[in-house]
Amino acid sequence: FALAHGAFLYFTVSLFCNSLGFRPSEIGWIISAFGAGHAFGAVFMGPLSDHTKRRKPFLFMGFFGPGMVILAFTQLHGVFLMVLSTLILGLVTSPNSGVVPALISESAPKMPAAAMGIGKSAEALGLFVGPMVGGILIPHLGFNSTMLLYAAITIAGSLIFIIEVPEPLSLKTAVKS
Repeated sequence: FALAHGAFLYFTVSLFCNSLGFRPSEIGWIISAFGAGHAFGAVFMGPLSDHTKRRKPFLFMGFFGPGMVILAFTQLHGVFLMVLSTLILGLVTSPNSGVVPALISESAPKMPAAAMGIGKSAEALGLFVGPMVGGILIPHLGFNSTMLLYAAITIAGSLIFIIEVPEPLSLKTAVKS
């Protein structure tokens, strides 16, 4: 997820918008909309996840949603629609800020800090490597094909996640008590 997300947000959005002739301020609005959606959504998604005593549906949305937004983004060429799409991207990825660390720490109750460190380090590595991979792929595959690859990675990763990762045991116990 982080590989495709990092490459999309921190490299390809600005590159694509620049190639469309957008002004720097317009590109700034497009990228900033992600931050606004992410911050706003995170305020609600974490408490909602706690209230429902479920983690997986929120994280599935956080992993699957970006793939769908990236697919839509390749068809957009107007500033307003691009701002709207990155705002939606921020909203759908917002569970990744609070719910992912909660899932990780609940899944490894004997060593939650170590587990969280590994999870967040993997995410940071993806955010670092993603733009580099984008820089390598776009000249060879073109923008749309690279974006389709990013979308496929996030969608496949979300499907693997929903099938393979169990709800934390401690959360299930909390529901019964």
